[in-house]
Amino acid sequence: MKINYVMTQKLITIVASHIEDIFKVVNCFRQHKIRHLSVLSNTGELVGLITVASLRNSLKSVDLLKHRQVKEVMTTDVIHGTPDLSIFTLVEKMVKYRVSCIVIIRTDPQQRLYHIGIVTQRDIVQFQALGMNIKQFKASEVMSTPLQSLTPFDSLWKAHQQMQRLRVQRLVVCGSDGQLLGLVTQTSLLENLNPVDMHGMIQILQQEVDRLQTEKIEMLHRNNNHLEQQVESLQESVNRLEQHNQEMATINQMIDFLQACEKIEDTKKMLA
Repeated sequence: MKINYVMTQKLITIVASHIEDIFKVVNCFRQHKIRHLSVLSNTGELVGLITVASLRNSLKSVDLLKHRQVKEVMTTDVIHGTPDLSIFTLVEKMVKYRVSCIVIIRTDPQQRLYHIGIVTQRDIVQFQALGMNIKQFKASEVMSTPLQSLTPFDSLWKAHQQMQRLRVQRLVVCGSDGQLLGLVTQTSLLENLNPVDMHGMIQILQQEVDRLQTEKIEMLHRNNNHLEQQVESLQESVNRLEQHNQEMATINQMIDFLQACEKIEDTKKMLA
């Protein structure tokens, strides 16, 4: 049986100049469920091959936190309401759908959704603590606005960092035109943390720390050896200079002796 009868002809490939970062390669592996990815030049020539093993070897600790995207964990069925709804109606929605927030939206003529604010359980509790009647006030009067948003292609690491920086527990996800696409919460981030991945990440982090420590020690040894060589070289130069000075002093003494002898000879001739 010839190899062309069993080989895969419809190869998944990637152009080398299109590889912006390792995340694009990871996503390609996951999307197509492959274990080998052929790399082509701009003219279509085969220039390399990426395997799961080579990919794993190139992954750094930060990459493990960054290679998953928001679109993988976001909730697309976002419970929303309009700004003219009463707070009481928002509470009913929260109870009905068992959610902790309602995204306040506006719509365009094509009925696409655009966020303008958000109301959370915490907002309502604080509002009630002030003794306000939740049936008399509208969502527009208590909603938080403007909202920070993510794109579906942002990393989970960025989502986590942004939540920490803003001190919030949820972020809306929008398209390039601002259209509401989904919602990411701290809970959804936690639910999608794979313990196996976490264990692997800890191991890689430890390996990275060990590697950096080893490199640091090796660098100190190299610097120390280099310094010792410089000291030896400097000492040799000093020794050569001292030897040269001694030789020059001997030559000067000989010159002085010869000049003295010449003077004695000249004096003898004058007295003769």
